[in-house]
Amino acid sequence: MDTGIEAVVALSTLALALATGWMAREIRQERIETAKERVRGALRAALMEQLENARRWHTAKPDRKGDDPNEYKFPAPAFDQLSALARDVDLPADVAAYLIWLVADVHRAWAAYMAMLDQVQGTYHGVVEKNEARRIWGLGLDHLQVITGLVAGELRRRGHAADAEVTGRVLWMLPETWPGGRATTMVAQVTYMSAPKFPADPTFTQDSPAGRDQRAAEISAASRARLQASQEELHRAGL
Repeated sequence: MDTGIEAVVALSTLALALATGWMAREIRQERIETAKERVRGALRAALMEQLENARRWHTAKPDRKGDDPNEYKFPAPAFDQLSALARDVDLPADVAAYLIWLVADVHRAWAAYMAMLDQVQGTYHGVVEKNEARRIWGLGLDHLQVITGLVAGELRRRGHAADAEVTGRVLWMLPETWPGGRATTMVAQVTYMSAPKFPADPTFTQDSPAGRDQRAAEISAASRARLQASQEELHRAGL
């Protein structure tokens, strides 16, 4: 009788241990999933913030402006969500370093752009120098697009590719063509402006200087092909 009771107690203890282990595993898995969703939410918030930065900067393209310096002004870019992301999420070290540098250089470009406009306004009948305005504007836009692309790349790297798809659906994320190419500019940035190396993970390759140069060339070639096709169609129509 005592042996039977002992067996029942042993089985009950084993069952309790198994149940406790299962519950602990479920709780641990739930915590892991909760942490993943928290990181995903932080990445999505930073992505939306940077998409809006790029959109505002893109809208301010100097080519679309006249002679009034006030037409060129736009709000300073926001980095609250990106800062929270860098603080709260364990990003790859090279990604974090490159983002820090990009944000600092966007601030520098925006300050230089606004200072240029203020200087023009301080002169009689001042006119914005379009080439200089476009140079500074183009640098800032490129940096913002890369920031956005890196956040999207981190979403893809963590298995959330669907969240990153928006970057390929908007015009203001298309890279501009750079005279001389971005690779040459990057050498100067590394040499004279302490730019760190671009992140090594292949997930981010499309946003590297070489990747963006290639994409810009493809866009330019496609635009020329469409223009030529339209001209040929008009010629055939006798127009």
